[in-house]
Parts: sequence; C-alpha cells; structure tokens
Amino acid sequence: MRASLARGRRELKEIAPTWRVDDVVAAAYEPDSGCADPVATTHGFAERARQLGAEIRIHTEVTGVRRANGKVEGVETTTGPISAPVVIVAGGAWAIPLLADLDVKLALQPIRIQVALFRRPPEAGGIHPICIDGIEEMWLRPEGADWGSTLVGVAGRKRPIDDPDNFSEGVDGDYVPRARAGLATRLPHMANAPMRGGWAGVITATTDGKPVLDRHPELAGVYYFTGDNGSSFKTAPALGKALAEWVVDGAPSVIDPHPFRASRFVENDPLVGAHEYGDRDYDYERAKVMIG
Repeated sequence: MRASLARGRRELKEIAPTWRVDDVVAAAYEPDSGCADPVATTHGFAERARQLGAEIRIHTEVTGVRRANGKVEGVETTTGPISAPVVIVAGGAWAIPLLADLDVKLALQPIRIQVALFRRPPEAGGIHPICIDGIEEMWLRPEGADWGSTLVGVAGRKRPIDDPDNFSEGVDGDYVPRARAGLATRLPHMANAPMRGGWAGVITATTDGKPVLDRHPELAGVYYFTGDNGSSFKTAPALGKALAEWVVDGAPSVIDPHPFRASRFVENDPLVGAHEYGDRDYDYERAKVMIG
C-alpha cells in the first residue's frame, strides 16, 4: 500500500511538478479534460443557433407563461406576448418565479458564488492542470493571457440571496485571503501571489446538488431545466440535446430523464450517483440546511 501510494505521488508530481502532493492519498487524472471561456462559449452557441435559424431576443424578459385548456400558448414578455406551442423554462435563478407561477413545487435557492484570480510568478507561468481539490475544498484552473494566472473557487463560497437582480458582482474582501491560503497550500509558490481580480455570479441550488430536467405533469408543452448547482456548463450540450429530443421526438435518447424528475424531492428520493465524490453526503446535508 505504501509503495503504491509513493508511486502514485511520484506520478502526480510528474504532472504537476511545482505542486505539493505529500498529503494526497488518491487522485484521478483526466488527460483529455480541459476548460473553456463560459462567456465566449455562450456567444458561440448563440451565433450557431442564429445560423441554424433561431431568433434570439436580448433585453426581452419573460414575465409569465400563457396557457389555456391545459396547454401552453406562449409567453408574456416585457416587449409583448410571443405565441408558441412549446415553452422551455431554463432561466437559471430567474426561472424560480416562472416555475412557481406554474405550480411547480421545487426547493430552489439562488446562491451567490465567487472566484478570485491570482497572478503567478514568471518562473511558474504557463498552463497547469485543472484541479478539484477535496483536501483543501477548492477548485482551480489556469486563466488569463498566456495562462499566467490561476482562478480559484473555494468551498463555503455559497451565500443564499433573495434577489438575483440585486447582488454584488465583485469579490468579497474576506474571500481573497481564504482563496490565497488554499491555493498556497497546494501551490506553495503562490503564497505571495497578488490578487488580480475576482467576480461573483448566481447559480440555483437544489437539495441534492443535482439538476432538475422535467416536463410539466399537467400543462402540455412546458418543459424545464433548473437547479444547475453551478455545474451545468459542462453538461449543457447533452442537456440541450435531451430537451430537443424530448420536444421533437417525444423522448430523449441521450439520457434517461427519470432520475432528474422534479418529484424526486417530495418522494424523498434524492439523486445520488454510483461514483460520487467522497464529500457528497456532506454537501447534500449542507444544501438541505441552506435551502431549508
């Protein structure tokens, strides 16, 4: 066991030579994994949708879903009604009031999350691995010009908010030293790294930390995806395909939507994967307390 652990640490050190790994007892390496700019990706998706014939209306807030005789008829917006036989509610934290108006009972909580950006010294510049660190309860990835900075998110960063339209988009002062301390524990050369930015955004949390993908049980033509828990950026292509197949073909083929159903919460059947991270039970309990 000790020989195997020592060999594993040596292999890990080859991947991340400047990182501290003496406290690591298990690690998973995905050589084909990576990261993407979420803003650029969103614009890329939107542009491709336009090329395929979609109409995208910005500065147009959906204020309600129109329905009659058990069927959806479209949506009300700040620029007037839009008729449609199918409505997909996938508005993040802003979907909560729409779903409540549709009598979809879900325990959803808008959460403000933060990240901080630290500049690496020149000798430690360039790209480094993306890492989810269960020991320090943080995640980090390279960022910025020539990948010369490191973006850090730390556990405990989630703060429930009441209004997703009214929150600070900057990083809190007390968050910065916490992020730097965790970063320096794993990357010792970052102990004095200057903070070069940070920002905050809003995600929507569920009690089991998994999203909801479902269709309305009584109102034909309404589908919804919500409760992304901050992790749906990487699964968006599959989820989008599943929703499209559900609408066009009557059922998704890419995934089975049943485990993601909204009713699992009232059925006391939380979605727990077969190969969860070791701290999932802790996260689930914390989410239940957070949401109430």
